Amino acid sequence: MHCARHVGNPRLHTCERALCLALLFVISAIAISCAVVFLKRHLFRPTVVSIDRDYMNWGIILPSLTFCEHEKLNETALELYLEGREEDPKLERFLRHLVNLSIYNLDTLPRYTDIEPKEYLNLMNSLTNIYDNRVVFTAMNISIPLVRVMTEMGICWAFNSKLYPFNSIEYHMNGEEKVAPQILQAIYPHADNFPILIAMNGSSYDIFWHNPSDYPAADQVIEMDRETPTYTSLIFRSFQLYCTDKVRRLLIYQRQCRFDDESNLDHFPHFYSYGLCRTECKIQRMLEFCGCVPVFYRATQSEVYCGVQDMKCIAFHRIKIEQMSRNCDCLSRCEGIVYNLDIVDMIYWFGKSTIKWELMTSKYRYKREVVYGIEEVLVAIGANAGLFLGLSTLSFLEFTFYYFIHIFQFDRRRLNEL
Repeated sequence: MHCARHVGNPRLHTCERALCLALLFVISAIAISCAVVFLKRHLFRPTVVSIDRDYMNWGIILPSLTFCEHEKLNETALELYLEGREEDPKLERFLRHLVNLSIYNLDTLPRYTDIEPKEYLNLMNSLTNIYDNRVVFTAMNISIPLVRVMTEMGICWAFNSKLYPFNSIEYHMNGEEKVAPQILQAIYPHADNFPILIAMNGSSYDIFWHNPSDYPAADQVIEMDRETPTYTSLIFRSFQLYCTDKVRRLLIYQRQCRFDDESNLDHFPHFYSYGLCRTECKIQRMLEFCGCVPVFYRATQSEVYCGVQDMKCIAFHRIKIEQMSRNCDCLSRCEGIVYNLDIVDMIYWFGKSTIKWELMTSKYRYKREVVYGIEEVLVAIGANAGLFLGLSTLSFLEFTFYYFIHIFQFDRRRLNEL
């Protein structure tokens, strides 16, 4: 800034003044460009992911499992429902397909117009098998019941899910939020810390594993043997990411992620995850192509449930809907756990099918923290201003002070001249 005074000094040669002006422009441009780099880092890339190895001081939530029975129909309930009605093979065939309906077999539902689409869920609920399946958690010596939930695979049974209150059958039918069972955690280091699902009632199941804040997905499934009971052992490996408190104080566009309680979804207002966002996107595409919502999702007040013909429309566009949902503007979760299935061991078993699973000890986790906060930006801008321009906070204050003093004196002189 000393050079700035020489630019306006008429006693200096023109070349000297021009040289000072050129240097002032070049140095100012360098200082501003460096400051802009740090400002962009704060606005668009303020965080960094590092590794935390203090594994003795944390626990981790066990994976959530969803069990979908291969044959869901309760024959006794179907007979009671058909009693007193005229024999109608079309109705019986329709109900058998409806109970086992999933997002992947919508085109197999027979045409039947005497039942309103809004009654489909009530029928599925009343005609589906109901068992008392429980998880025995050996580390805490407790028993936890499985909860009946609605998924894209129809009515299933869920364990260790945070979405219990909002995907239960009761919530889908009448908006009743059930009290969620206890969410289980593994405490490190653990040697015998795994739950066992004993005496799995009913027929064989598809086993979906997923994050407790997410819905089951078709690419994470194990199919049990349909004919013979099995003893299935599952071993999972986890990758955990958590955030420091300063990350939450950032704006969403800065961190480019959302926390679980920052949902902007219409159909899932209580939780956010990347999977739920994609599901929301699929629902929007279904509404766009076919104008309705399948029974697997809870329709809002302005939406209607799909009839048979509408479900065939969704089945026809399903591949396109899946592809379009991958291109939605969905942010990842700021923190969470990814589970990978390492080992599956399945042997034929006597009695009822039994499932055991455990979570391998992970000696590290990932930490997202802020490295370019507003404090770092101010320090960086101040360092650039001092290095290239010789400025400090005091310089700015002096400039402002003398600027207002000059205006004040100028106005006072004008008043005296009047």
